[in-house]
Amino acid sequence: SEQQLVDCSKNGNMGCNGGAMDSAFEYEEGTVVCTEDSYPYKAKDGVCHAAGCTAGIPKGGVVGFKDVAGDDEEALMDAVAQQPVSVAIEADQMAFQLYKGGVMNGTCGTKLDHGVVAVGDGVQDG
Repeated sequence: SEQQLVDCSKNGNMGCNGGAMDSAFEYEEGTVVCTEDSYPYKAKDGVCHAAGCTAGIPKGGVVGFKDVAGDDEEALMDAVAQQPVSVAIEADQMAFQLYKGGVMNGTCGTKLDHGVVAVGDGVQDG
């Protein structure tokens, strides 16, 4: 649950004001990761209530994480082929502001300000 991370992951993270993906993964290594249904996204800071949620991933289910260098596209594609990968983007770019769905083809920015999940690369429906 994204909201669980906003509310509960405090190791250097600041809720809706930002944080680090590595800190979020470290938090998830030591706790239950809630389902979206049991801990829905509210788009605002809140009080952590993960203790009462439904486990999407049990405590101990997140075991480690790996950082991929920003300039190593091959390593990124290898990682995406194995599992979803969190990536940082410059979300204030028009390509993201106008995104409606499908494969993202926009150019990359350099002022990283948002985290998203990459689930694949290549073409869609083809």
